Amino acid sequence: MATPRAGRNAAIYIDVSSAANGSAVPISLRNNWSLDQATDRFETTSFGDTTKTYTSGIPDVQGSFAGFWDADDSNQYNLIGSSTARKMYLYPDRLNNAGTYFFTTAFFDVSIEAPNDGVVTVSGNFGGASAGSWVKP
Repeated sequence: MATPRAGRNAAIYIDVSSAANGSAVPISLRNNWSLDQATDRFETTSFGDTTKTYTSGIPDVQGSFAGFWDADDSNQYNLIGSSTARKMYLYPDRLNNAGTYFFTTAFFDVSIEAPNDGVVTVSGNFGGASAGSWVKP
């Protein structure tokens, strides 16, 4: 029987080295990530068809992440404006299912918000630079 998991043990690992040629490391203080693996779909309905038909195109990898600013992590700034794709691993449950993760290389956009009445937060989006894949043991 399937066991739902809380997201509290999720993790994001990204290569934040200055040249994007290092190992991916855990990104601290994040509390949300999302992944969208949509595929282009083109309508192919023809005369006489009794229902719409489609054909599949190229798959996409996009997503987002959010959390809190880590004052001790200066490497996170290497993501901002980088023209080099970086290794990224998304773990739905790093603690209990460390062998199950999504991998791709990606480009990143990062936003930082510092409200007067709240905590400094970091959010961002990523777009795949290579085909993404799920790894399962």
